[in-house]
Amino acid sequence: MVYFYKFFDPLIIHTHSLEEAKKLSPQWDRISLLLAQHFWPGSMTLIMPKSDHIHSMITSGLDTVGIRVPQHTVTLSLLKQLDSPVAAPSANKFKKTSPTSADHVRSEFNDVFVLDGGTCEVGIESTIIQVTKEAVTILRPGMITIDHIKDLLANHEIQLPVTLKESTIAPGHLAEHYMPKTPLIVLDENSNLETANIPKEILANPTYITLDENAALTARTLYALMRENDRGFSALIFKIKKEALLSNHWSGIINRLQKAATYFLAE
Repeated sequence: MVYFYKFFDPLIIHTHSLEEAKKLSPQWDRISLLLAQHFWPGSMTLIMPKSDHIHSMITSGLDTVGIRVPQHTVTLSLLKQLDSPVAAPSANKFKKTSPTSADHVRSEFNDVFVLDGGTCEVGIESTIIQVTKEAVTILRPGMITIDHIKDLLANHEIQLPVTLKESTIAPGHLAEHYMPKTPLIVLDENSNLETANIPKEILANPTYITLDENAALTARTLYALMRENDRGFSALIFKIKKEALLSNHWSGIINRLQKAATYFLAE
């Protein structure tokens, strides 16, 4: 019997230290090491050339691999006790909103053991970065921003552009990874629902959610808000301030909202 596998979304390999991460790639350049030393443990994933022992099922057939050292003490303790890296997606079913608490996981997987480390501190997924000779490229924005990376490079007198360019080599690039079941509409203060081409039934019984002005707090609660309101309403309407759309601190949040939104009316 022949099995055919569809490669479309690579996994991130999680490990507990930079020393262990070095075993997952044969090529560590100066800037990748600098990023790892500065942002790990933390919410950053590096895309690196993969070592030969990493199975292609993990990387979706790519010759690169996403590597991360997470920050949570419970996760680090688990990885140290396992004494092995773990390749894993977020703990939700495909096309379901990402979880940020143990209860979110239990609601989808009622027959698995859940290691409860409390509510996620960052909330949205990690910033994914790849370093080449030409640039440091953010392949998926997160709460580690372009400004954070530029400042780090400048402090070490490294002159290399930092760019933002999404790519299929980065895990979590599919819009389905973020969308709730209920239609999601994103507005800013200048948006006009009356002139938008939105079916009337979607606007029949919406709930309005005003996002916190603090980017860190919004990132921490974004998916919980989607999950808590993903029933009983005809639409979720997220209201966001204009300044947030122009701020690098909000780039990861805006990225998730654009992917999750059925209608993105903010400009």
